[in-house]
Amino acid sequence: MITTGDIETILYRDLKPFGIERLRKGESLVTDKSLDKEYIRIIPKVLSPGTYWKKDFVEVNFLVPDITSGSDAKRLTEIERLCDFDKTSTFDGTVYTYSTYSTSQEEDTELKCHFVNARLLFEILNVK
Repeated sequence: MITTGDIETILYRDLKPFGIERLRKGESLVTDKSLDKEYIRIIPKVLSPGTYWKKDFVEVNFLVPDITSGSDAKRLTEIERLCDFDKTSTFDGTVYTYSTYSTSQEEDTELKCHFVNARLLFEILNVK
C-alpha cells in the first residue's frame, strides 16, 4: 500500500535531477527577508478510494526567488516547460502512475517569490 508520505518520497526522488532542494513538510521559509534560493515543495492531498485506482491530486511547487522587484519570468517558464510528467512504475510491489494535470505560474507575496505550481494526478493500483 502506498501512502501520501510514500507519494512525497517517490516524487522527490523523481525530481532530484532538477537539482532543487526539497522543503519538507512542516518546514517554514517565512523570514524577514526574501527567499534566497529555489525550493521544491510537494503537497500530497487525500487519497480517494476507487474500485481499481486510488487517486490523489498532488501539488508540486517550484519556488523561485524574485531577482529584483519582479519575478524571474524566464526561469519560471523554463521550469514550467519541464513539468510535463508522465510515469508508471512500482513502489514496494504496488503499481502507480502519475502525470501532469495542470501547471501555472503564481506569486507568493509573503515569501517575496514566484512559483510554478504543477498539479499531478497520482494513481495507485488498488487490485492484487
